[in-house]
Amino acid sequence: MNGTIDNLIPDWREKINESSIGSIKSNMAEMLPILKQLVKDGNIEGIQEFYQKVCTDTVDMNDDRDPFFYKFLMQFCNAASCDGVMEERPEPNTKHHYLCFKCVYHRGEEDEFSVITFFKKWDEIFPEYKYLCFLMYNNLVGMETYLHTYEFKEPVFDEKYMVQCNNLILSFKLEGTKQENLLYPVIHYNEDWISFIYGKLEEMGLYARNVLINGEVLTVVIDLWRSITLKSSSLKYILGKVEEQLLFRLQDYHVYDNEHFFMVPGSINARKHISINRKTKLMYSNKNIEGDTFIKREDGYYRCYYVGMDVYPFPAVSLSKLAETVGFPKKEKQEDTDKRKRAENKKRFTRVGRERLEDLDKLIELRQDEIRERFHFFRIMGNILFYLGKESAEVLQYMNDRNKRLYVPISERCLLRIFTFCKEDYEKYLSDPELGIKYTNQRIVELLQIRKLEQWEMKQLIGENEAWERNKVSHIISTRKAYAPIKHDKRYAREMQEEVDKEQFLQMRQLGMSNNQIAKKKHVDPRKVDRLIGKNTEKEAEREMLKQRVIDMTAKGKSASKISKELGVSVSTVRRIRAKAQQ
Repeated sequence: MNGTIDNLIPDWREKINESSIGSIKSNMAEMLPILKQLVKDGNIEGIQEFYQKVCTDTVDMNDDRDPFFYKFLMQFCNAASCDGVMEERPEPNTKHHYLCFKCVYHRGEEDEFSVITFFKKWDEIFPEYKYLCFLMYNNLVGMETYLHTYEFKEPVFDEKYMVQCNNLILSFKLEGTKQENLLYPVIHYNEDWISFIYGKLEEMGLYARNVLINGEVLTVVIDLWRSITLKSSSLKYILGKVEEQLLFRLQDYHVYDNEHFFMVPGSINARKHISINRKTKLMYSNKNIEGDTFIKREDGYYRCYYVGMDVYPFPAVSLSKLAETVGFPKKEKQEDTDKRKRAENKKRFTRVGRERLEDLDKLIELRQDEIRERFHFFRIMGNILFYLGKESAEVLQYMNDRNKRLYVPISERCLLRIFTFCKEDYEKYLSDPELGIKYTNQRIVELLQIRKLEQWEMKQLIGENEAWERNKVSHIISTRKAYAPIKHDKRYAREMQEEVDKEQFLQMRQLGMSNNQIAKKKHVDPRKVDRLIGKNTEKEAEREMLKQRVIDMTAKGKSASKISKELGVSVSTVRRIRAKAQQ
């Protein structure tokens, strides 16, 4: 077919393959025409391949540098903290889940089509700059970006692969209603944008963590206390009924069924054009390429944004409480069932709790009786003691003895308040095994800021990295029993770990990553990377040659933009080299 991308840009696949995700590239002027032609052709497979492979530096696009866009995504999928409530909220290990995006072109028109694409939650190919790149290209070609509420087990858009729900989403179509002014907070900033539904939400025990607007729809994000696993047919049924009842009860407020897709912050609303003279912070400037230069056009689009703060200090809502509110009463648990569950928990927790107490004593010894995180330290200690079934007097005496050991102890009044909090929290657990704070080892490590060297001396209080290293070393040792004598000292374990690290570092270098990038990715000292695989002399030589050429061309009176074009680097890189040379 004449005019297709294979005829106009025959080597388009080779070009996007060269734009590997191992390094960010300033290749927007080369990549954008490819995506525009793919969209024009309606080439869905080509667009999906473009999303997965192309990684462009967005530093020159001021419209896509708002850090809230990626922060919102991480909060939404529980990959980052999202509220100000200081309580434990344990989540399952869901790093392998996929996020589902739908990109819509010419919504509501005859030539409308959509593209479904997936990104893994925690993957090397989906960091912040990759997500901003994904948003940027969609905005530049006029495609709207939507996110599915549920997480997927596999990158296949099928109901059987939907495995988890972290939030409830309510979308209110306010365009053409009396509340339409709420869609323009920059103009009507003093309007109470949530008052028309806030009372109704509060009756149900709901609080808006985020409110998103795009000039057409107002979307409310409600945080769930626990992630809902959709593998459970009963939970999935209850969730469906709750969502159905919410739509019914809020029907007078213009709520509608969004089929679990909502527009993400940063995406344009392609149906809302705006003049360049009326530019606001909600506006995305339309652009076009002439040669290698981006030219701003005279119009743009409204884009989806958030109202108010990006974090709301309101409590999350539990599905059971919400189900009871909308007409699904919670079943009364039998007393013997609660007793059996608590007995099982105590049996499982006894050894863990005792070892955690030993680790806390070891931490006092390692830090020479100086504990800066005293509040968290005694709150964790009280929690462990109560869950071990200790009497109140025994718990208070134990905490008081440890407090006296500290170089700077906390006051008796503060210690008593912590003790009272732990006791009340344990009483909640006795009333319902699902309630009460249950600390994970990773959370304790974060609260007490237990360093890596200290974790080597611990039995239970270790982070994910240390746990992974111990499991890895244990596996290496077990597989080498037939080839080498087993040495149980730490030196042998470190040598085995360094062999594994060396192989991983070399593989990452082959992907084009520098030593500093490898160290940052693996959370190690750059000197360790240099020691194991040596310095990348080729890259250093290339950088030195680039610096010298920039200095020479500057001496000849050439501008930064002209040097940038000739050398194929960004203007910011040229300016940084010139600034360092002048110091």
